[in-house]
Amino acid sequence: GFFPNHSALLCLSNEHTLRVWPLDIEVHTKRYLNRDFTANERTMYGIETATAVADDPAPRQREWKSFTEEIRLLSPVTKERRAIAWSLLDRIATWLGEGAAPGEAEKCLQLTEQLIDGPFDTDPRLLAQIAALHEQYGDTSRAARLTEWAAMHPRADADVISQRNRLRAKIAPAVASDGAADALIADAMNQPENDAVATSLINAKKHSQQESPHYQTYFAARELQLRGEFAEAARLYATLVSGEQAGPETLLHYAECEQSLSHASEAANLLRVNLLRSSTASPDVWNLWLQISFRDLALTPQQVLQQMPAPPPRKTAEQTSEQQVRWLLEQLVAGNPIRVNCGGERYTSAHGELWAEDGFFTCGTEYFGTEGDHGTFARPIRNTADGVLYQSERYFSTELTEKPPGYQIPLPNGTYEVKLGFAEIYPAERSFDVRLEDQIVLTEYDPAITDADVAAAFEHSFQAVVEDGQLELLFESRNGSDPKISCFQISAVNTRPEP
Repeated sequence: GFFPNHSALLCLSNEHTLRVWPLDIEVHTKRYLNRDFTANERTMYGIETATAVADDPAPRQREWKSFTEEIRLLSPVTKERRAIAWSLLDRIATWLGEGAAPGEAEKCLQLTEQLIDGPFDTDPRLLAQIAALHEQYGDTSRAARLTEWAAMHPRADADVISQRNRLRAKIAPAVASDGAADALIADAMNQPENDAVATSLINAKKHSQQESPHYQTYFAARELQLRGEFAEAARLYATLVSGEQAGPETLLHYAECEQSLSHASEAANLLRVNLLRSSTASPDVWNLWLQISFRDLALTPQQVLQQMPAPPPRKTAEQTSEQQVRWLLEQLVAGNPIRVNCGGERYTSAHGELWAEDGFFTCGTEYFGTEGDHGTFARPIRNTADGVLYQSERYFSTELTEKPPGYQIPLPNGTYEVKLGFAEIYPAERSFDVRLEDQIVLTEYDPAITDADVAAAFEHSFQAVVEDGQLELLFESRNGSDPKISCFQISAVNTRPEP
């Protein structure tokens, strides 16, 4: 805002903070301050980088150097840097659209992928934007693959899902992920009278026979699994699981087959070995490993923690699935309640209770999550000493229908007390059901029936019995409005004691 109509560059100061300067910062300095920067100021505020880029006389080369430096400084993309990264990718899209030379465009696309730190721990909007750059340059296959990754993420919004569906249609009869193959099979099963759907599956299978041995085998394995031929399906999945094209579905379906064959130990070990190898495993893989450990093997949290895989180190600044799972197990071992600040950050309550940042959600969006990052409600919250917990939320758009809207928390079998916290911070006429372990505990619920209820905290407590190694908390809209939740706490009432 201070330097309108000037190209800007993101710079790193020696305080390790990010600053945005115009490329002609020194000209502005003389104009407004009537002096040059001192040597100490140049170092302190990261001016060296801006002036070095600005010294290049070629405008396009100057832009290229700016992009290079900004991407370096933005990696890894923290929550606070997401909006900056989104803006940077918009500028790169404009730059490419103005006629980048082939060599420049290819280097730029390779450079943007430095912002991807594992498909399941990278912001899905960022992935979708990078995919759009590949599509803009003509690499539709790479665009489709990246968009499939983005759509798998629990934070994927309706725009990302729409982009994925459009690219699926664009590259047909090819498929870009195991999930796309699953969708074709599911559509054919659910719509047996639809000739167009049946034809799409037939064409995709024919294409895979000619172009993709991975998907040819995957189609065969999945159909065997759905027919109940688990041993043969497992044999085929085993040939795919270590391949470059294998997505999380290959591993998950392989483990499901082993479970169906009463090979729970083999399934758990299969998942654990792959978690050890990969630093970018899907949250679904972690959750299934925990679920099998708790439900089928009847392991205690301490026993599971002792077997906890330690994947290769990451550079990411985001909370990873591995960190989330480790925190969960440590809380269970310590006998602490599981407290989650939905849509929010870590928080210590007025009573010294530790609340984790949001996790274990299946989908949904943080408060103002589509406009920025982790926006919070500005007004104070009544009826609570911990207003911070109610100034953020996770809401579940009714446009998202592929995943059950809510939370799936792996837990040992047993009885739990579950406290749910709600506050209306974006007034609307809401009506939704809350389902806890397949039991409806709140019907046609509205956190603010009257205007006086807006910005007020409400808590509801229930008991739930977990019998499948996972507590499921789901929301279902009754009138088309988006369900939401502010926080929840899960406390063990009766579980298997630690040995």
